[in-house]
Amino acid sequence: MRFAHVVFDIDGTLIDTERGLMLALAEVLWALQGKRYQPEDLRFTFGLASCESLRVLGVEDVQAASLMWSRCFAKYLHEVKPFDGVVEMLGALRAGGARLGVVTSKSRREYEGEFLPTPLGRFFDIAVTADDTDDHKPEPGPMLAYLRKAGARPDEVLYVGD
Repeated sequence: MRFAHVVFDIDGTLIDTERGLMLALAEVLWALQGKRYQPEDLRFTFGLASCESLRVLGVEDVQAASLMWSRCFAKYLHEVKPFDGVVEMLGALRAGGARLGVVTSKSRREYEGEFLPTPLGRFFDIAVTADDTDDHKPEPGPMLAYLRKAGARPDEVLYVGD
């Protein structure tokens, strides 16, 4: 079976952002709460929407903290790399006629500021971010939003993510 659409998660699937995100989050929590965390202590938040991660960690002003986290993460962008073979795979999928999409827990601001400028950003036609739906992965809302935006049927779409 050939899929007309291949939809990816970003963090931990296409690019390795874990260390940079966790280091930045640890800095934010130190600044806001005076608590020291090691990146591995925060790993449980990886893959959650940033606002949800901050809520779980007891941050009161989630919006302000989310902006702080994004700004802090910019210091660690040098740590972010596509996983081996991803650029070639995306190129081959596009060359084979597949439309490529993203369904991510990143906010639209994070997606546009942190992902689109990478070498991978140019491959994707449609993106559904945490701002586009009320519920988030693993709930079905984000993928259903992709299907609507793309005008695709479920049997035409392959999702690759965690």
